[in-house]
Amino acid sequence: MNDGALNYIYQAETYTDAYTRLLARSNLPDKTVKIYDKTPRYMKYLPQVMEKVDVPVVCVVRDPRGVYWSAQKHWDSTKMELGRSKKIYEWLIAANKPVWLRTISQRYFERRRDLIKMDAFCEYYQTYGRAYRQAAERFGDRILLVQYDALCARPVEETRRIYEFLGLAFDEIYLTFPERPDQYVDRGGIRAELALEYRAHIGRRDQMRILRNTKEFSEWHWRDS
Repeated sequence: MNDGALNYIYQAETYTDAYTRLLARSNLPDKTVKIYDKTPRYMKYLPQVMEKVDVPVVCVVRDPRGVYWSAQKHWDSTKMELGRSKKIYEWLIAANKPVWLRTISQRYFERRRDLIKMDAFCEYYQTYGRAYRQAAERFGDRILLVQYDALCARPVEETRRIYEFLGLAFDEIYLTFPERPDQYVDRGGIRAELALEYRAHIGRRDQMRILRNTKEFSEWHWRDS
């Protein structure tokens, strides 16, 4: 969903109107079904949404390294434009330059592409965080901040906290899932390793770069040891 569609949705005056707009902009062929939308970019508009809709909000945040790895699995880096460095790399191939030179150029190109993507992600992450802070300053009693990493490490305690905030009774059975095919449900349940998957895929140097570039929200950096 692009920013234009999100703007159209969050400008609704009531929750019912917002839901109707969301359903209209969805790709679902059956517009009569009930849907749950977890578009992270709504967080950019959290102050505006909470100003119009008087509902409690559970805001789930995650260590930026985990968010970056999750996003990286869905990005298409081949569409990124890197200007001069990409042109040089393409010229080396077209000119049939030595393999070693093309290899070095390719590695440089890929690394530069990754760093640009990483730094852009960090800025987006902080943009969402700033919107949360603005909303918390104005509507603090209606917002519960939940750390995804803590939820994975302590599912019972954190889920109970969410239910209490919403004024609902909690039962640990809610943390089990039905035995039916569903591509969006992890059969292993909520567990700590879900939050730490990024460690096997993001090098230490890049992890430190992400933490450094999101230090404005260092309280969201998960420290499990």
